[in-house]
Amino acid sequence: MKLKADNTGIVLMHTVVSGHTPNNVMVKLARPNARGHYEATRSYQLKIEQDSSQLPGQLTLPAGHYGIVDLTVEDNIDYAARRMRSRGYHASDMKLEGPLLNQVYERPIATFSVEAGEVVDIGSLQLIDGPVQRDLFVNRGSFAVKVTPMSEIVIKNLKERSPALADARVVRTMATP
Repeated sequence: MKLKADNTGIVLMHTVVSGHTPNNVMVKLARPNARGHYEATRSYQLKIEQDSSQLPGQLTLPAGHYGIVDLTVEDNIDYAARRMRSRGYHASDMKLEGPLLNQVYERPIATFSVEAGEVVDIGSLQLIDGPVQRDLFVNRGSFAVKVTPMSEIVIKNLKERSPALADARVVRTMATP
């Protein structure tokens, strides 16, 4: 399998915000450093508007342990006018460290791991909005996090759309610190 040879795996993740699935999801990942803190690596587009809201997002990543430190979600609030509502969800303890001012977090929103050659279902990240304040470009505020297995309808849709991926999937639900 090419994934194993490339030391990569596929991560399947579903995202729900206050009871609905957003149109677009951008996720920033971090890797643990020698001190056990999470150093931001890069952001990935997990979900785009053209995807079905009832399918998991999919990322191909190098094998290893990861923390989710930032999510930005967008929803259409007026489809005809193409107006979007954005909301950011951020791990709260980010510090800039080192000569390159790397973003380092003590505690991520959630953690997961992926092995070389595997397709891992890390579940559904449920974000529950608290009070929100308007920032320059993105709404920010408090939120609660809950991790659940993906719903039966999401798994059923994955099996219909990508049977090989669904058959290869290993379930290892992400954890919240």
